[in-house]
Amino acid sequence: MLGFFLWMSRLSPETQWAVIVGLLVVQQALGAAARNDPALRPFAEPVLYALFGFVLLTCLAGPLFTLLLRLNRFGRLALSREEIRQSNWVGGCLFAGLLAVRARWSMTGRPV
Repeated sequence: MLGFFLWMSRLSPETQWAVIVGLLVVQQALGAAARNDPALRPFAEPVLYALFGFVLLTCLAGPLFTLLLRLNRFGRLALSREEIRQSNWVGGCLFAGLLAVRARWSMTGRPV
C-alpha cells in the first residue's frame, strides 16, 4: 500500500485520475468478460476480488493503522483527539461486522 501511495504521489493530478479511471475500465472489462465467457470466470474473478480489496484498502489504510496505534500502549500517545475518535469508530464498525458475520453463521449453520 505504501509503495502504491508513494508512486501515486509522484504523479501529476491528471495522471492520478488517469490511473484511477484506468483501473475502473479494467474492472468493467474484466467483469463483462467474466459474465459473457464462463470459461474465463475462474481467472477473472480472483483478479476482480483482488482489485476490489486493493481499492478498499486504499480507503481504509489510514483508519486501520490509526486503530493499530490506538491499541498500542505507546502508540496511543501519538494520536490526536480526532484520531482517537476515528479509531474508536473504525474499531466499533469492525466489531459490529464480525458480530453480524457470527450471527449469520449461527443462523444458517455455515460460514459466509
